[in-house]
Amino acid sequence: MTQIKARRLIMGGGLLACVLALAVSAFLEAQPLPDRLSDAEFWKMVSDFSEPGGSFRFENFLSNEIEYQRVIPFLVSAETPGGVYLGVGPEQNFTYLSALRPKMAFIIDIRRQNMVELMMYKALFEIAEDRADFVSRLFSRKRPAGLNARSTADELFRAYRAAPADKE
Repeated sequence: MTQIKARRLIMGGGLLACVLALAVSAFLEAQPLPDRLSDAEFWKMVSDFSEPGGSFRFENFLSNEIEYQRVIPFLVSAETPGGVYLGVGPEQNFTYLSALRPKMAFIIDIRRQNMVELMMYKALFEIAEDRADFVSRLFSRKRPAGLNARSTADELFRAYRAAPADKE
């Protein structure tokens, strides 16, 4: 593919994304967001919006790199909580969601395995009682005594570092 064709494809994709964002924004302004989606509504949306799995040379599992967080002060100052968040890719979105506090979020990624990863996190978020319980379930470790909802990230990871794995 020539550079000109590649640029046109990228610009066309960017234009399509902008038009889609504006259309979604106009639609969502016209209708109130629900307080919650039922499990059936959620899975219908996932099924209807998702493409079948594909084959990719590389899976793109990413960590929540520190560079992704540089934009958060700007985003927080530019947006008000309660809207709709549209994100791309995996884990960095959780940091953005925590900072922006949208009423609803859509995380879009062509790689089906990233959707599977996000569904695992969704399940853990829903069943975990608090942050300490979330880390316990995520890393399959029994919850150490003394942790609570106010435990810091440092306290959590220090405590779990010494916790034995839970095979169950």
